[in-house]
Amino acid sequence: ADGTSDPTPLRALGRFAHEAVAVDQKHHRIYLTEDASGPTGLVYRWTGPKSFRLRKGLARTAMTGVGFGTLEAMQIRLDDGSVLSDVAYITSAQLGRPFPVTWTPVSDRDAATTSVRKQFADGTVTRGKKFEGIWSNGTGAYIVNSFAFAESDLPTDATRHDGMVWYLDYGQQTITLVTYFP
Repeated sequence: ADGTSDPTPLRALGRFAHEAVAVDQKHHRIYLTEDASGPTGLVYRWTGPKSFRLRKGLARTAMTGVGFGTLEAMQIRLDDGSVLSDVAYITSAQLGRPFPVTWTPVSDRDAATTSVRKQFADGTVTRGKKFEGIWSNGTGAYIVNSFAFAESDLPTDATRHDGMVWYLDYGQQTITLVTYFP
């Protein structure tokens, strides 16, 4: 109402229910969380073109183009190289253990026909119930999953929990479970 907000869509960041954002100034990336169901949400990473630098006023220029930069979804990798399908498979037994992270491109970030999270087949990305807040400390980001305990929240054989806190290391591209509420 006071005229200070700009409703211009930031199409480069994808069309989905954005929950929170963290900015990696050093690598010129933006990390986004999605709190969603049916299927559950994802963590995304947006990377600008090679010569691009994050700066003030960015939203009114380049970010409005759907083809600008690269939008990807997170894949937590297990020891055998496979993709962890859901964070609920990680429990307190893995507290403090870093897992490698890779990223897979979002094919249609504008979600013209299919919502972004539904564009990925099971087992090709790492999903999580209620990816909530994300906070950057400059070298990485803390990411919160608030809970997953209802039958519809989890894969059948995953472990119910009342919350998780993860640390995503920007430089190492690893993610570590740092707090777990069974």
